Amino acid sequence: MKLLKLITIVAVISLFSFWLFSIAKCEYLTWQHEKEFLLPKEVSSMINGKASKKVLTYSRYQARVYYVSAGNTSGDIITYVLIDGKWIFSGWKTAWSKTGSADDFVWPYFR
Repeated sequence: MKLLKLITIVAVISLFSFWLFSIAKCEYLTWQHEKEFLLPKEVSSMINGKASKKVLTYSRYQARVYYVSAGNTSGDIITYVLIDGKWIFSGWKTAWSKTGSADDFVWPYFR
């Protein structure tokens, strides 16, 4: 019984630590690169303005940015690619929506 309790505690602490590290990484990327990304006009009418923005991944040639729309009605992930020194819109996916038209998961978890 003690072994099961120890394994459970270690598992919970490990998952919590992984989650905290993911959030810290995302916050750091956002702090460092947030100004590089504007809301693309291709999706600005669907997203209806932004309430917040988080840089999920950032590499030499590609980045994924998570936008929460004004009024917290949806969460969208925009993919950008770097072409000739400029970040260009590459793709878009709605992760969640209050209307129920999308139901996905964003890691690290932000709502």
